[in-house]
Formats: sequence, C-alpha cells, structure tokens
Amino acid sequence: MKIYGYLSKVPFLKRYSFKFLFVAFLGIHIPLLAVIGVILYNQGGDFSALNIFLLVLVFTLLATVITLLTLNSLLAPLVETKTSLERYADTGEIPNIPTEFEDEAGIVMRNVQNTIVKIENMLSTQRDITSLLSHDLRTPVAEIIGVAQVMDPEDKEEHALLSKQIVKSGESLMEMLQSVLTMLRLDTLELQEEDLSEVNLREFVEELLEESQVRMNRKRIKGINEVPEGIIVSVNEITFKHVLENLINNAIKFTPKDSEIRIGASVSDDQTSIYVKDSGIGLEPGTEEKIFDRFTRHGRLGTENEKSTGLGLYLTKRIVEMHHGHISASSQGKNLGTTLTISLPSAKRKTS
Repeated sequence: MKIYGYLSKVPFLKRYSFKFLFVAFLGIHIPLLAVIGVILYNQGGDFSALNIFLLVLVFTLLATVITLLTLNSLLAPLVETKTSLERYADTGEIPNIPTEFEDEAGIVMRNVQNTIVKIENMLSTQRDITSLLSHDLRTPVAEIIGVAQVMDPEDKEEHALLSKQIVKSGESLMEMLQSVLTMLRLDTLELQEEDLSEVNLREFVEELLEESQVRMNRKRIKGINEVPEGIIVSVNEITFKHVLENLINNAIKFTPKDSEIRIGASVSDDQTSIYVKDSGIGLEPGTEEKIFDRFTRHGRLGTENEKSTGLGLYLTKRIVEMHHGHISASSQGKNLGTTLTISLPSAKRKTS
C-alpha cells in the first residue's frame, strides 16, 4: 500500500489507471535512458556491439523486475479489499480498510468498508431488537393481561387503581414499540439536503408542549417555552420531532409533581443551541455520556416508577448526529435537575 499511497499524492496520477500507465512508461524507457547515460558518461570509451547488447539486456531485465514488482504492489488495494471481505465472511471480523483515497480503487475500498459497517450495525440492531422483543416487551403485555384478569368492576377504588396501572403498562409498551420502529428506520435512513426544511423553533416547541399536556397534567408539571421568537432551524421535521418529543417526555418522567420543565434556545454565528431543562432527579457524576449508550445500564425509573427502554437517548443522539449536530447532558447532582443541550448548525434568524 505504500507505493500506491505515494503515487496517489502525485497530482497528475489521480486515476487508478494512470498509475499503471505511468509505471509502465518508466519501465519501458528506463533501460534506454540508462544505456544513453552510460555511453555519454564514458565518451570515447570502446564499446563493442556485445557490450552494448549486454548493457541493454541487464538494464532491461532490471527495469522489468522493478516494473513488475511495482505494478504488483499497485494491486494492494484490491488484494486488501478481497482479503478483508473473505475474513469478514469467515470470522465476522470488521476490517479497517483505508478510505482516504480518491481514485477508482479508493472508491471501491471506501464503499466496501462503509457497506460492511452498515451491515454490522444492522445485524447488531437486529440482535438488540430480538432481545428487546423476547424480554422487555413481554413484561408490559403480561402486566396488562394480569391486571385485566383480576379487575373487579364492582370495586370502584380497585378498578381505578388497576386501570391506572394498565395505562402505565400500555404507555411503556407504546414507548418501546416507538423506539424499536425508530431504530429500524434509522438504520436505513440517510438525510439529504432535500429532506430538510426550515422550522420555526418556538412554534414547533409550543405544539409539542401542547401534545404533552396530558402527561404533564398528571404530575402537575408546567412546561415553559423560553425559545425566543424568530429562531429557525433546518431539520427533517419528522425525525427532529422525535428528538424533542423524547427529551420532553424524558423530562416529565424524571421530574417530580408540582415542578416545571423549561425549553429554550440561543443562536451564535454558526450554532443554534436548544436546551431542555428539568428540575428532577439529576444525574450521577460520570454518567453524562453513558446515558446516550444503546440499552444503557444507567437508565433509571421515573419519579413515579416509569420504566425506561434504554433506547430513547441513544436514538435521540443518532438523529441529532444525522443533522450534523451534537447532544450533551449536564447536572449539578442528585435531585438538582438535568439539562440536555442540542447544538445544530445555524440556519438563520428572522428579523422583524
């Protein structure tokens, strides 16, 4: 790969075929140039026909060997790609094929590497979903069935209590199903420029808070929209709605009764920052990044024992990164609330 790498740096050898032609050209002309050089260096020397023949023969053989070895080394990208594919097929080992080259061989290597990574991500997702379906989704379904079987319509107090439990289990089930469907969609989704649209952030947040009002009312939580007027974000509206919905639901889940959550934003020259701040149970030190892991072990029960799938913030992070953004979490400590902040490339800000 070294010779291929060196030749790739030569400006006029950008195409893969040009590298072969260049090496072949040198291989053909080196013997001729070498003979001419020797004769000129030894002007006046006595060169017989045999000496010239032997000289040409030696330089031709030497140039041929060097040319063949160089041409063989130029096949290294294709050989490495073939070997990596075979190793992945036999052992499942994910290759680390170079992806920085721009010629035809470089494009092949990059496509193979990216395709293998995508396949592996899909297989990993499939394994995770199988695990989720076989275990976590069965629990709320079993709870719903069990509660429904013991409900006594005559006992109104118990009936109200068990109905509330069914609603909780149903909401947990819906959250899991939504997460699974989103994860399946993301594995095949690649956002293009034409998939983005300009969204008025304050109005967008206001609509989402209205949609979450029923859940907030149950815990007497107040949702405060602190997004300034006129901030525009360039996003895929469907997937980004999932992001903010998840952050709002997350804040509701981990915030106690009679509290509030705040959603705001600010704009710099090249970044729009969006925050969702709750006054809930907070984060333990050192878990700020781990809560974004898929099926994280740092998921917690909500303030009313609401369950977590361990997928919500992972999917949120995936969608934000697809928008070329970044998400982070911060907390002052236990029971001091959590702030989740999204940074996106700025679109524009309307002026009145």
